[in-house]
Amino acid sequence: MPLQVIRKSAGVGLAVKSKSNQLSKISINAGWDLPSGGGGLLGSLFGGGGAEYDLDIFAAVYEGSRHSDTCFYGNKSGVSGLSHGGDNLTGKDSASAAKISSEGLLNVEKPWLAIDESLVVNFAQLKPGIDTIFVGINIYEASSRKQSFENVKNAFLCISDADGKPLYLFDVSKRTSTGLIAIKITKQADGDWQVTNLDLDVNGNISQIVRFANTL
Repeated sequence: MPLQVIRKSAGVGLAVKSKSNQLSKISINAGWDLPSGGGGLLGSLFGGGGAEYDLDIFAAVYEGSRHSDTCFYGNKSGVSGLSHGGDNLTGKDSASAAKISSEGLLNVEKPWLAIDESLVVNFAQLKPGIDTIFVGINIYEASSRKQSFENVKNAFLCISDADGKPLYLFDVSKRTSTGLIAIKITKQADGDWQVTNLDLDVNGNISQIVRFANTL
């Protein structure tokens, strides 16, 4: 199915002082829990697509208007300056998972949230021609599995600085979409970077989202 744009919010810019090392890199962290009562044959027939929801974070990089590459579960370390921590297929937390506070999230049922997937952007290691990065999250095979964020429990996406301080925290649960384009990072004329909050709900796979993103 073609990509669908559900909702767009006004972006709010945040200066990233990469040259002065005030913010040399950012971390993208996501987590979610298994939906309650959504598994089995009935969940598959009537929406929800079974108990397991596979949420995937990604960062797409561009040189001007040309899409250069995407860092995601299928390309964890192939993009200079970006690294993906590994694919979590179910949202099941590991015993050693790092945690963040859920303060400010309306659709979360517990005070601390485990990080299930992570991705790091190191500005100093980016290729010189890279000037735009889009960061987001989507549900793997959401259309065929009849899934959306609406049925995922305690789902979040957090953008943090090198010290782990949250810059943006997105409440992903309860959204009716299957994907989210969270932020746009753009290189400024002086070499610094600007992070803009997009908070754009979309329906589509990563390839569709990447093709659409650079029109924003």
